[in-house]
Amino acid sequence: MWKALAWLNQRLVAAIPLTMAMGLLGGLTFDPRPLKALVLPLTFLMVYPMMVNLRPQSLLKGGHLRLHLFTALINFGGVPFIAYGLGRIVFPAHPYLALGLLRPPWSPPAA
Repeated sequence: MWKALAWLNQRLVAAIPLTMAMGLLGGLTFDPRPLKALVLPLTFLMVYPMMVNLRPQSLLKGGHLRLHLFTALINFGGVPFIAYGLGRIVFPAHPYLALGLLRPPWSPPAA
């Protein structure tokens, strides 16, 4: 199994888009509703290995302030507006759906 993971790790540039395309085609072909319960645990399994290698002390250590500020600017200043622009392209007749992409995920939904 480790050999297969190492082989896949060397080919991530091709494996990620291929897997995404297979997921999209599978969702268009089959009913994805039974898989809804698997979204949270599989997302956790995807993110957890990255967080294991994270050292919180390195985040608090000085010297990377410009990098942290630039990252925050991209995450909170750029990406929401890119999502909004893509939403306007994908949902041209429904501007409120595109506007929903601009809302931060931690904010409560509108009543």
